[in-house]
Amino acid sequence: MPIPTASLPTFFPAPADLLSWTRGAVAARLPASVERSHFPASLDGMLVFRTQGQVFRAGQTTALPALALIGPSATPMAFTHAGATCTHGLLLAPHTVSFLSGQFNGSTLGQDLCLRTLLPDEAGRLVESWSGARNDTARCQLLFAWLRQLICLSHVPRAARWARMAGLAPLLMDGHEAACAEVGVGPRQLERLCRQHLGMTPHRAQTILRMQATLRSAMKAAETRQGAELALSQGFFDQSHMARDLKRLAGLPLGRAVAASRDAESTEWPLAVGQQQFSQPGLPGEPGTTAVRMPAPTQNTSKHTARADAAAAPAKSRR
Repeated sequence: MPIPTASLPTFFPAPADLLSWTRGAVAARLPASVERSHFPASLDGMLVFRTQGQVFRAGQTTALPALALIGPSATPMAFTHAGATCTHGLLLAPHTVSFLSGQFNGSTLGQDLCLRTLLPDEAGRLVESWSGARNDTARCQLLFAWLRQLICLSHVPRAARWARMAGLAPLLMDGHEAACAEVGVGPRQLERLCRQHLGMTPHRAQTILRMQATLRSAMKAAETRQGAELALSQGFFDQSHMARDLKRLAGLPLGRAVAASRDAESTEWPLAVGQQQFSQPGLPGEPGTTAVRMPAPTQNTSKHTARADAAAAPAKSRR
């Protein structure tokens, strides 16, 4: 297979009917000179289809599967590349990772799963149809169509089980007490739900969401707030509190993160994709997560659905 022509990573927003499942798709053709990729911590996961090169978790010697489902991560992720790489993928909401893997995100946190093992028939159909897509736009649209078909053809209770948790992450942005009130559970049950469906504690999930919202605010070209003003506007105690969280969860200071978001040819190219994502019109109001508040399905036929019902109970909007 020929070495892919390098081009800037490109973000493709998801169709409206899939926004509760995926934020969008990414096409990345990276030259051999980009030897590493750094991703901030995230509640979201990724579906990655790599057709050129090899990619390894930093410090590991086993390459990621060519068709991989990557779970959420509570810490920054680093990957190394062997040669030029060509990758297309979807940015997945937390419940979409659970839907595809059939597992709670408590067990997919920080994991790289082989989609051919999880869904052999569906993965095979995706691979077979790939050669018919002639450009990045067509390939990303193919990924959207593949996910849509998988959702539509899925046994309804299976899709409903995971879709009921789509609104859990945005609720945490309002604080734990507000989340408990809207979900209708106590603090301990909220923690169990977050560990199961987000793979981490409510506090860690909220901290990651706040980090992402801070990056989003700082990346806006028209945004003039910096330093202490930005920290207070995002709910941090002070500027040093913001700096610590960004270094711990994004892997680099705010100034470097903003600069990296304007350089799609560096190891921080995922931040440049985030810059494209944040500039798209019509995105859901809650920053930092693909999940949006949505009505829960009416079916309630699985043992896990009853547990999820409480977390997805329709809440009166305060907006």
